[in-house]
Amino acid sequence: MKMGRLASIWHLTCNSHTGNLLAKDLVASRISSQVKQVLKEFHGPDLEKELVKNGGFRIQLPCDTRWCSYRDSFVNLQKHLPAMKKNLVDGDYKIDNSIKQLLIDEIFIKNVSDSVILFDPICQLINKCQSSTTNIADAAELWLTLTLPDDFKNNKTFSNILNKRKDNALSEFSLTANFLHPIYQGLKFSQDSSNKSHVDIVEHFLLSTLSDDGLNSLHEYKLKSGIFGILFEKQHLTPGAFWSLAKNKHQDLSNMAEKLLNLPASTAQLERIFSNWSYDHNPLRNRLEGERSKKLLGFYYALKIEEKHINSTKDY
Repeated sequence: MKMGRLASIWHLTCNSHTGNLLAKDLVASRISSQVKQVLKEFHGPDLEKELVKNGGFRIQLPCDTRWCSYRDSFVNLQKHLPAMKKNLVDGDYKIDNSIKQLLIDEIFIKNVSDSVILFDPICQLINKCQSSTTNIADAAELWLTLTLPDDFKNNKTFSNILNKRKDNALSEFSLTANFLHPIYQGLKFSQDSSNKSHVDIVEHFLLSTLSDDGLNSLHEYKLKSGIFGILFEKQHLTPGAFWSLAKNKHQDLSNMAEKLLNLPASTAQLERIFSNWSYDHNPLRNRLEGERSKKLLGFYYALKIEEKHINSTKDY
C-alpha cells in the first residue's frame, strides 16, 4: 500500500483478504484458540476414525492463510459435538480434562454457535469476491450492503470494527466503479464515512482525474440525458456493453469506467496460479525454464478442467 502511494498509481486491497481480517477481528481469539484445542485433540488417527464411526466427519483445522477456514472449523466442531460427547461416555480413548470441560460447557458451545452466525455473512462476501467474474464495483456493493446479524447490531465494538474494515475496503476506486456501474449507480452510498461521504469521495476523484470533456459526460451520466437516457432504459445491458456503446460520444468517461470495471475484486485467481505453479517449479525442480514450467502448468489446468467436466457429467 505504501509503495502504491509513493508511485502515485491506482492500487487496491484484496477484498477477500480484507473480509477474512474482519472475520478474525470480530471473533475473540480465546474462542478460536479453544475451538482449535478441541479439534486438535480429536485430530489423531484413532480418535478421528472413532468420530467417523460414530457419525462424525474428518477434522478440519483452521488455517490463517486460507479464507473462511475459521468459520469452517467452527462449523466442523458443531457437527462433531454429538459424536465427541458420545466418545466421552462410550470411548476407550484418554481425552484431556480441559477438553472434556469445554465439550460440556454450554457457554462455550453457545459462543461457537454465535460465532458461526457472525461469520456467515462475511464468508458469503469473501466467497463472492473470490469469483473470477466479480469486479471491484460488485465488491463495493457487497461491502455497502454488509451488516451484522440482528443479535449483534447493537454491539458498538463490533460495529466500530465493521466500519473500520469497510472504510479500508471502500477506496475511491471501488466506490467510483460502483457509481459508474449502470445497475448499482452508487445508490447504496452512505452519507457519512469517517469525515467524508461516499459521494464526496467519488466526486473528488472524478474531478481530479477527468478532463473537461469527461466532466461534461459525467454531468450527462448523472442526469441520464442524451445517449445515457437511452442506455439506462435497456434493462439487460452488461456494464461492458453499456460503456462500449457510450464511448463514441463520451470517450474519456467511458475509458475510465471500462478500466475500473475490469479490475478484479480479489487476488484469489492470481494466488491460485502461484500455488499451482509451485507443484511444477519448486526447490527440487528449480532449473526448469520459464516456458517449460508454463507449459506444464497448462497441462495441469487442462487435466483439472477435464476431471471437473467428467465429475459433473457422472450419473450418481
